[in-house]
Amino acid sequence: AKLKPKKLWSTRPEYQEFSLKIFTEHYYQEMRKQLAAPYWQHKRNIYALKQHQEEVESMRNEWHENISRDVQDMFGGINLDKEVDLEEETNHAASLLMTVTELRDEGPKSQRNEGRPN
Repeated sequence: AKLKPKKLWSTRPEYQEFSLKIFTEHYYQEMRKQLAAPYWQHKRNIYALKQHQEEVESMRNEWHENISRDVQDMFGGINLDKEVDLEEETNHAASLLMTVTELRDEGPKSQRNEGRPN
């Protein structure tokens, strides 16, 4: 149960060091503060949430710009829109491998035989 300011003031000698008028003013000031605290906390939280969301959006936009620039730097010369025929690319790679293998097998033998005495 809440005491009225005058009863509370009379309970302790420390309180009586102040006049009843001053004590009563401080008593009600503290009551208003305690009642208003949840209101101001809610206001603060709404403001902080808004700031946080703006910061997250800004960071997200910055990240997207950076990643887009990085991807462009890495793959700028490659046409990613062109359709690739995997079978054709595989056949081409196999053909190149066969040509390299043939050159490796034929080239050095003929050069080695030319340089050797019979």
